[in-house]
Amino acid sequence: MKKTHICIAAAAILSFANISCRYGLEEAFYRQSRADERAASIKEVTLPSDLFQSLGDEYTVLVITDVHFGANSGIKGNNRRDEDFLSSVKNLSQRPKFCICLGDIAEHGYESEFRDYKEKIQDKLDKLGIPTFNVVGNHDLFNTGWKYYKEVLGETTSFYRFSTKNISWYFLDSAGGSLGTTQMQSLYEAVSGDTKPKFFFTHVPLYANGHFYFSMQNTDERNKLIVLLNRNKAKTFVAGHIHTQKSSDLGSFTEYTVNAFLADKKYGLLTVNETEGTAVPQFISY
Repeated sequence: MKKTHICIAAAAILSFANISCRYGLEEAFYRQSRADERAASIKEVTLPSDLFQSLGDEYTVLVITDVHFGANSGIKGNNRRDEDFLSSVKNLSQRPKFCICLGDIAEHGYESEFRDYKEKIQDKLDKLGIPTFNVVGNHDLFNTGWKYYKEVLGETTSFYRFSTKNISWYFLDSAGGSLGTTQMQSLYEAVSGDTKPKFFFTHVPLYANGHFYFSMQNTDERNKLIVLLNRNKAKTFVAGHIHTQKSSDLGSFTEYTVNAFLADKKYGLLTVNETEGTAVPQFISY
């Protein structure tokens, strides 16, 4: 083997070793989805009574995704402007009722990254009267990050739902690229017995306007899920992961992907109409 080839091979091995050390050996070689363990059954969440009572016929909901605390600040677009985001939210003409974070809170799944998110984003939104509901992302699972996700954020599940006056809100665990058999069965039973219009929130999108590599890879599962949602009053499906804004008409509902919070310096704002069971998004730079 020529010396040049040896140098290239050595550089590749060192690069891979560096990545595996930062993201965890299991993820470097094989990231298995444990959605069946994390999301064995859906959890019913009850909104605080003051929040529930404050929801009128029309209100807004804040949506952020791909926050990536711990990402290399030397990479273009990774300079944090969290205070600019909070200032933008404060200056909105209508204060959002709550926030939904669609995952990839942490870059490497480290405890310190989840603590930074909680201190610099979630706690500060809470002080503005905007509680946050989180979704787990694929980066949040690196380095056994699921443990810290639960401990730091006070989460007990990655698969849950709550109801507002006329709408059911579902939060799914797609962090491994698949819902898994157990979560799919629990979801089927839950939506089949729910007569309300439904909104769904997850990290990995169903379709992402044909962005195949970064959408759900099990096409059989994806197609069954699309059919299930169409038969059960799905109205809106919101996801992150691909870092860009896309929309896809999937029958009775539209899937929207939200720009990356860190890389794009954008967030989503859903205008919800309880009577019509609709959510109209806009995307705002900060």
